[in-house]
Amino acid sequence: MSAARKTRSQSWMDGWTFKLGEGLDLALELDAVSADTAVFMPLVDGDGLADTVDGDLFGTRLVLINHVFLDHALRGHGGVGRYLTGLAIPRLDSAAACVALHASPFELRKRYSNRDVPVDEWEAGAMALGKLWQSLGFKHHSGHLYVLDPSTLALDEAVDELKYRLMQN
Repeated sequence: MSAARKTRSQSWMDGWTFKLGEGLDLALELDAVSADTAVFMPLVDGDGLADTVDGDLFGTRLVLINHVFLDHALRGHGGVGRYLTGLAIPRLDSAAACVALHASPFELRKRYSNRDVPVDEWEAGAMALGKLWQSLGFKHHSGHLYVLDPSTLALDEAVDELKYRLMQN
């Protein structure tokens, strides 16, 4: 008889996709899903992306990243987490016109037992995450919103650079 082993993911990502150009009001769609998706309303206008979203924006879907998790044992190793995330993003949806996220340091809530995190600490965490996402080719949109145009080479170049740096260690 063998003992059951509990397995845990070393990394994971979750989020949502929305079809563009379907005649639906995307702001209403975002609001209907949850407060987590409502923060993305500045990115949409009618059934498409807002004019403030820069890029060529080829594709038919808006991909929203909600959470990205990397096991603590894999952190602090020169970009392993960013490298894994960078590899995963193009595989989220090959029809993505835009990949977006709201830089939110959710792990701070654990430290505060899901109570309100002090605003200055939350903002500092969000700014640090924003810099991390920018290192993968995301561009700052507004507030803590960051967008990536998957038709550019920014993500590929960032992943290649991380791979090179990780191989040197």
